[in-house]
Amino acid sequence: MKKSILKYRYNEDLEFNVEKPQIITILGNSNNRILNNLLWNNKKGNIFVDEIEVNDANFYKYHQDVSFILYKQLNIFIGETVSDEIAFGLESLGISRNDIHEIITREARIFNLTDKLEKDPNSLGSNDKALVKILSAMIINPKIIVLENILSELDYEDYEKIKKIFNEYIKKGGTIINITNNVEEALIGSRTIVVCDMKVVCDDKTAKVMTEEKLLKRLGIGLPFIIELNKYLIDYALIDKYYMDYGKMVKEIWK
Repeated sequence: MKKSILKYRYNEDLEFNVEKPQIITILGNSNNRILNNLLWNNKKGNIFVDEIEVNDANFYKYHQDVSFILYKQLNIFIGETVSDEIAFGLESLGISRNDIHEIITREARIFNLTDKLEKDPNSLGSNDKALVKILSAMIINPKIIVLENILSELDYEDYEKIKKIFNEYIKKGGTIINITNNVEEALIGSRTIVVCDMKVVCDDKTAKVMTEEKLLKRLGIGLPFIIELNKYLIDYALIDKYYMDYGKMVKEIWK
């Protein structure tokens, strides 16, 4: 049996297990409750990280292993500059000042934030604020990152860049739980879990979940544009299966 990276259980109807590094999207009307349970380890539920149950004794370590990036905290910063904000997590790990400077310089270049490092984070636009939040969480190399409605703040260029950064993080063994109200964001992950009234109603590969049109619409969840386009092209026999990538779809059409 594979070792579990993360196991979340609230009741017999709401349970999911992560056994390999991946990006998982959670959609539905129970997002706030699931997020709060993950944040505070609600006593009614159980959270396991690397097979160890989270409790009061190891709660601090849990929040070292799991980083949260929340929309409601998008405008909350503790550092006077972007560099100070990013450095906070590294300082908590006891990393030397010289090493911190080197790490921030390197990572800011990847996130295209070099020219923002000495600015007040509160002065940034929502796109750059989201980038700062994501970098601040990722720079301490947590085992798991939990996102909550943050990716919608990114413009197209930075969204594509973050997808590549996330994929590199997954390749290195990280796991991302993306809790969102935006069905388009589900396409960033390989697995999607749909929850209604604190019950898992669908848990499968994202491509499979996105074909469950009746279920999703019954829950008030629309289909991503690319899925609607797939349906149209399949109806006209231009393709014979669903594609989650526009580039691959175009290549298939022009075969």
